Parts: sequence; structure tokens; C-alpha cells
Amino acid sequence: MKNLNGRSHPKTTITVRDNKDFEAAFYVDSDNSENPPVRYSPHIHDTVEIYFLLEGESSFSVENRIYRLNAGDAVISMPDELHYCLRKSISPHAHACIWFDPNSKFLFGDFFKTDKRHIVLTEDKKKELIFQLKKLETAAEARDKYSEYVILIYILGLIHSALAVADENDNGIAPYPAVLKNVLDYISANFATIKSVGEITEKYFISRSSLSRLFNKYLHVSPKVYLESKKLSFARKLLKSGSSVYSAAEEAGFSDCSNFIRLFKLRFGVTPARYKSNPSLDFLYNDNVIDD
Repeated sequence: MKNLNGRSHPKTTITVRDNKDFEAAFYVDSDNSENPPVRYSPHIHDTVEIYFLLEGESSFSVENRIYRLNAGDAVISMPDELHYCLRKSISPHAHACIWFDPNSKFLFGDFFKTDKRHIVLTEDKKKELIFQLKKLETAAEARDKYSEYVILIYILGLIHSALAVADENDNGIAPYPAVLKNVLDYISANFATIKSVGEITEKYFISRSSLSRLFNKYLHVSPKVYLESKKLSFARKLLKSGSSVYSAAEEAGFSDCSNFIRLFKLRFGVTPARYKSNPSLDFLYNDNVIDD
């Protein structure tokens, strides 16, 4: 079992009473040291995640789309969307991540109705964003909850302004090879009925080894784990909406409920029943990818 974060990030939780609780967790990694190329495995959260590139080069994938980022860019991944970061060169690298509890209708009811995921700010707003993230880091070190809250809301405003004028023709998207894109689209549309990776290889006349090489090269995860991730993501949505553990397993494409429970606990650290009883129990669940 491999922890995707690779290391333990400091987590700051803020709770402010409105009609709903506002809750966020974040970290800022700004040591600017040189880092080797790395590609993290696709994983999922039950939160809204905003990844900010502060310095260096990076790409970010959300639901089968890869975005090339420049310093000051951001990427949004919604709850249960598969996403991961990749860095292709040895260079100074700094970034930040903020996770929001998506249950606040005041903040997120209308805020994320767009399909836009890659956020490109003007140069002035990029500088302002980086400045605010550094202020956020300082406020966290001082345990100044009020300032943290104010800064987070301000950052959301910057992102909102970019979404409002965003061009849907995002030239930052880097395509996968055609056969891999077709396979990913097929899995996204049919994951609940796909019983094995063998069904995919037969449909697309590709060997299991060739398919595995494509997945490992571009996604850094096996076809089996990717398929399981799509099923688990859908199962979590069903559990949140009130489905029983058995129904969630069946509708997500798990033929064996006991295997579903085992895999769910290995991936998220809690049983499906416990997750169903309180899906925001720990607010930010770590997703541990299980290697084949």
C-alpha cells in the first residue's frame, strides 16, 4: 500500500458558523528546493481541491484531461474526481493545495457549476494570488484563524473571477494517445458493467501488457486500479446519497460485497458503513492506492 502524499502535510482546519459550517484544510510547500521528476497516482477526495503552482513546471490531470501549468495557475478537482500531479523536470518547485468541504451551499451552490478546471489568472492576479498564499502560510504559523478565514474567502474570490471570464477552449490540455483516450472514455462511461480488464483488452484489440504500459506511462497506475478507482468513486457518491452498502457495491459494479468492503477500507481507512453514517467524519480522507 502506498500513501499518495508521500509525506505528511500540515493540515489547518477552520470552522466558521454561517448557515453551514465552513471548513478548509491547506498546506503551502514553498521551500523552492530542486525536486526530481515525479508522477503521483490518480486518487480521489470527497472534497473540493484547488492546486496552485507557485514556482517551477508542473502538469495536472483531472478526469482524463491533462493541463500544463505555469506559475500562478490553479487546477480545480471536484469531489470524487480522479486527479494527480506530475512534474517532468528537475527544477525548483513550489505549490499549495487547499481542500474545501463542499457542503456549504452558500459558497459552492453556484460557485462550481462550470466544467472549467484549469484556472489562468492575469499576471497581476497571479502575483496577488501568490502573495495571498504566502500570507495564508504566515497566518497558519501564527494560528490566526480569523486571518486564515478572510484570506481563504479572498482566494475563492480570485478563482471565481477567473471562472467568470474563462475561455472554454483551453489550449493547456495535453492529449493522451488515441487508444488510451478511447479506453479511458469507455471506462468512464461503462465502469459499473466492466467486470475485468480483459473485457477492455478484447474490445480494443490490445494486449494486457501493452495496455498496462500505456496506463503506467501516462497515469502511473495499473488499468485494474484505475477501474477500481472509478467504481469506488461512484460508490462513495451513492453512500452519501443514502444507498445501503450492498446497493452501493452492486450499482458501482462490485459483484462481491465483502471484497468491496475490504477494498474500501484499504483505500480510505474506514468501512463503507462508517463512511455512510458520517461522510465528513475526518473531512479529508487520504486515498491509499493499492499496488497490484
